[in-house]
Amino acid sequence: MSPERKSQRIGEKRDRGAGARVKGDRPRPHGPTAPRGSGRWRRKRPASARELAVEILSAVDSRAAFSDRLLTTYLGRAELSLEDRNLLTHLVKGTLRWRGRIDWVLSSLLKAELDTLPTWIRNVLRLGAFQLLFMDRIPVSAATNESVKLARQRGHPGTAGLVNAVLRRLASGKEPIEYPSMEEDPVQAISVVHSHPEWIVRRWLLRFGVDRTLRICEANNSIEWICVRPNLTRTEPALLLCRLRGQGIRAEQGGLNPDVLRVEGELAPATDPLFKEGLYTPQDEAESLVCHLLSVTNGRTFLDLCSGPGGKATQIAEMAGDKKQVCCLEIHPARAARVADAARRLGLTSVRVAAADGRVPPLRRTFDRILVDAPCSGLGVIGKRADARWRKKEDSIALLSRLQRELLESASKLLDKGGILVYSVCSFEPEETSELVASFLREHQELEMESAIGFVPAPLVDETGAMLILPDEFGTDGMFAVRLAKKR
Repeated sequence: MSPERKSQRIGEKRDRGAGARVKGDRPRPHGPTAPRGSGRWRRKRPASARELAVEILSAVDSRAAFSDRLLTTYLGRAELSLEDRNLLTHLVKGTLRWRGRIDWVLSSLLKAELDTLPTWIRNVLRLGAFQLLFMDRIPVSAATNESVKLARQRGHPGTAGLVNAVLRRLASGKEPIEYPSMEEDPVQAISVVHSHPEWIVRRWLLRFGVDRTLRICEANNSIEWICVRPNLTRTEPALLLCRLRGQGIRAEQGGLNPDVLRVEGELAPATDPLFKEGLYTPQDEAESLVCHLLSVTNGRTFLDLCSGPGGKATQIAEMAGDKKQVCCLEIHPARAARVADAARRLGLTSVRVAAADGRVPPLRRTFDRILVDAPCSGLGVIGKRADARWRKKEDSIALLSRLQRELLESASKLLDKGGILVYSVCSFEPEETSELVASFLREHQELEMESAIGFVPAPLVDETGAMLILPDEFGTDGMFAVRLAKKR
């Protein structure tokens, strides 16, 4: 059990021992509505955006659930107006994004440790504090009163009173918030003020220095759009742009890839008819450039070695006009099923998926185009996936680096002479990018790295010829990709 979870368990036991039993501590069905016959608890009225937000935040907090998947599920089922749907999305993403600073502020106002509070109450406080600290349009009374109502739902008079007292003290502004000093401890100061785990800040300070680290953290906290990739077998970027705008959605062409559209946060693919029609796939602009390194139009046979959830596999199929078979492997059956589902939704018949480990592929053939979009630390995407920054651990980078190396070894054996292997990760950590590729090439003289210039815009290519994008440069995710050619 992790130290954080152990501390949480101890805190919950302490509450129970003191007679402060909280309904939220009792196991219950997750989701906007409880399934029939699911037990004693059942919601008797439509849930509010704030109530659903606390449910999602509590699930992320207590069982490391993925907030984006929960949001998709809740938005698809909940009875919310468009305004409340947008509010729910903003509350969840914003509270997770700023959790580091929020927890610092709350800890300064609490007598007890924040982690010792029941999960539901802890996240009611976080949600209320986010509204008070970051949402100018939310009246103080609404943020405070609605939080107290949420505390009463699954708490007791003591916890509801605690929420009321803490948020009113915060709203009064009588106690100035003192943040850590940059002069005394820059790691802690940046970590708290810009809401990033200390281990990440420490790594970046060593590599980039203070100014660049601050810019990266600020970029991670300022992304307010999502990107979508039009399905080129069914529509064109300009036509999709018109249809999105026709729905009242603010959208524009991407700055790095004109075939990708940047869309403001109102878009909810889970309920969007254009998404259901298979007209687009959510995909970051930086990520959309990776497949360009494959030079798909010149390829004959394609392999995506770790394809879940299918964004790049379907992109390859679309770029090939759905006329060339794309073989996909994915070790997790559920993610393999998502690849197949994505292909069906997009109307693609050339995608073939198998649940198999890319390190020991069940294949007896070779390919002239192979993509290894490897599992990674994901530190390049913690701007859009704010919950990920609190889930990641530094020691996982070394483990992932070994896995990435094994996948590259496997892919090199399946590559035709004269073929192209593209390796990519949504990270810019050296152990997963430049250092890994350099080490791999030293032991594989049959492969050589080709410059990404000519396949992606030149400003995205570093001095080694790799595509390297950091979040503070173009407002995209952080991304790394290289093009490796096998000598004839």
